[in-house]
Amino acid sequence: MKYLKAEFRIAHKGGNDIEDMALLQIAKDILCEYAGDAGFESFEEDGNFLIGYVQEGLFNKSILDENISNLPISGISISYTINQIDDVNWNKTWEEEGFEPIVIKDKCIIHDTLHNKEHVGNNYIDITIDVKQAFGTGTHETTAMIISELLDMNLNNKSVLDCGCGTGILSIVASKSGANTIVGYDIDEWSVKNTIHNCMLNNANNVKAILGDVNALNSIDTKFDIVVANINRNILLADMPMYVNKMNQGAILLLSGFYVQDADKLITKAESLGLKLVGKSELSTWCMLKFTN
Repeated sequence: MKYLKAEFRIAHKGGNDIEDMALLQIAKDILCEYAGDAGFESFEEDGNFLIGYVQEGLFNKSILDENISNLPISGISISYTINQIDDVNWNKTWEEEGFEPIVIKDKCIIHDTLHNKEHVGNNYIDITIDVKQAFGTGTHETTAMIISELLDMNLNNKSVLDCGCGTGILSIVASKSGANTIVGYDIDEWSVKNTIHNCMLNNANNVKAILGDVNALNSIDTKFDIVVANINRNILLADMPMYVNKMNQGAILLLSGFYVQDADKLITKAESLGLKLVGKSELSTWCMLKFTN
């Protein structure tokens, strides 16, 4: 998929850099919120600059410009440039160097094909992830929070829907934790191929991976006991009605992939669809929400 990179400069209206770090951070936090409304899903800070990334097809320039024009801080100006990023392998370093084994809740170890798990006992759920241009090794806070929640649940004979499956890590955790039917989908062809590959590495033969966005669910008659979605805020807000439509009565919905400050918007949306918040986790600046119907 194609990404755009925006460089936002935050300055005084006279053009000078902001030296008040507290004021600069407030402006950056508000800008992240406003840019998120326009489709941006991740950010980096660089002095008086904020770097944002957005999928080309999800970028809404009119919303971004309108939000910036209504910045509720006097004396501050925000300008930006935006360029398309080359279609490169975001995980090149992971693929060449791998990642150190990750232990979650003393129940599960995640490692790549370059590292082993000799330092832990055999009672751990053992998961091998071979990263090929897909998101999800367990190192990111959002992935780790969902894995932790899945490990605490009784998944025996449960059906699981993995929205935006990436490397397939969440599907594999579910499979090795006793789930009997797992379906994952992703808009990125690399991710679907990587999910299939990793499921083969882990003998997770009950996982089916589909290429497509949320509309791929229209071809699935099954409803699910557990639905997980580790995607950016805007996609979660747009696709949540479809998730709810695929939930069995008493099912669990786990959402992550968004910042703590975005939680209220997602809770409001979920409650409007008849869901009840039953859990919330935070790790660093990231959040996970747990709902039931």
